[in-house]
Amino acid sequence: MIKIIVENRDGIFIFKLIGQLDIETAPELRKEIEQLANAMNVKAVFDLRELNLIDSTGVGTIVALFKRLRLKGGDIKLSHLHGQPREIFQLLGLTQAFGIFDSVVEVFIQTEVVQHQSNVYDGAASSCCVRKSDKKNLQLNP
Repeated sequence: MIKIIVENRDGIFIFKLIGQLDIETAPELRKEIEQLANAMNVKAVFDLRELNLIDSTGVGTIVALFKRLRLKGGDIKLSHLHGQPREIFQLLGLTQAFGIFDSVVEVFIQTEVVQHQSNVYDGAASSCCVRKSDKKNLQLNP
């Protein structure tokens, strides 16, 4: 059984998956994302905090959407990947293909930094921007 909650936050679609994504439940997710997959420049985040099991059909559903969105200028990120789903993504080598984040908020922070940097001085990185992952390494000089 799966429960799918979809939110649109500032043009980024968040899919919160609760339960199991397998051969029985993947068609429900496919139905939810079909219209989204046909649009241009769509950004999506899969919040997997409460996903406790995924099989090859579930992975295939997410990968198929990933490929379709990328062809149309969109993207998918994953957040809260843990337990058995994380092991499956690692085993299949998919953690390198997807952006994996600890939280949905982290996805938004990263997206804002990337968008800002691409608008500064013809894409040159700006020193005014700090990624959340870099904050741990910052030291203030007195």
